[in-house]
Amino acid sequence: RVTSRATVFLELAAPDPVTGEAAKILVCQLLDVSAGGMRIRLDRALVAGSILNLCARFASGKTLRVVGEVRWIRPESSFFIAGFSLFESAESDIVDWKLLVADKL
Repeated sequence: RVTSRATVFLELAAPDPVTGEAAKILVCQLLDVSAGGMRIRLDRALVAGSILNLCARFASGKTLRVVGEVRWIRPESSFFIAGFSLFESAESDIVDWKLLVADKL
C-alpha cells in the first residue's frame, strides 16, 4: 500500500433515467492505494460486499474511475474507514490505476 491523497466520489445510487432522479454521491477522502484496492475515509457506514462505482480526483487533476467491492468497514471516532477491492472492468480506468500505483513505488 502507498499513501495517497485524493477526493473520492462514491456512487451510492445510479441516476434514474425514468424518474430523472439524480445519482446519490458521497464525497470521501482517499487514504492509501494498492494495485488492487484502496482505503477511504467517509462519514457513513457501507454494507460489506456492496459493489460501487468510485471516481478518484487527484491533486494533479488526474481523475480515475474504478469499480470496487467494500471488503470491510470500521467505525472510528466520528467517521468510518472502508477497504475496497477493485475489479478488472472494461468500463473503468483500472489499467491507469495500476500504472499510477506503480509510479508511486
